Amino acid sequence: MAQRYPVNLERQSLFGHSFGGLFALYALYERPQAFEAIVAASPSMEWNGQHILEEERVFRDKVQAGKVGATSRLMVVVATATRWRSGIGPHAGRAAGSALRWGLRVRLQRYPNEVHASVPAQAANDTLRFAFTLR
Repeated sequence: MAQRYPVNLERQSLFGHSFGGLFALYALYERPQAFEAIVAASPSMEWNGQHILEEERVFRDKVQAGKVGATSRLMVVVATATRWRSGIGPHAGRAAGSALRWGLRVRLQRYPNEVHASVPAQAANDTLRFAFTLR
């Protein structure tokens, strides 16, 4: 992208939905300074036996020990119209709440009339507003 278009390397954002949302959380936990804003939409946190919760715990420990400096802003997006046996909504909401307690800049966006598949379209405007808001 940067070879074709002017890119502000200080203001890059990442959006992911479902498994992409899971990857967005992973990116936050592994490389918290890689993106200025991260949006995890309906992250599939139940995948792989909820291993992402272990990644979250390791990240939390680093944050609490002061080993993580300036980090990305995080927006977690969940649809609440469908009751998920997998727990996508509850786990994602918990992830946002945990990050907020650690002092990270977090926004939890719930869409009560949406389902997992309709979240990306619904979240488009909110994602752009979140990504382009100055720190």
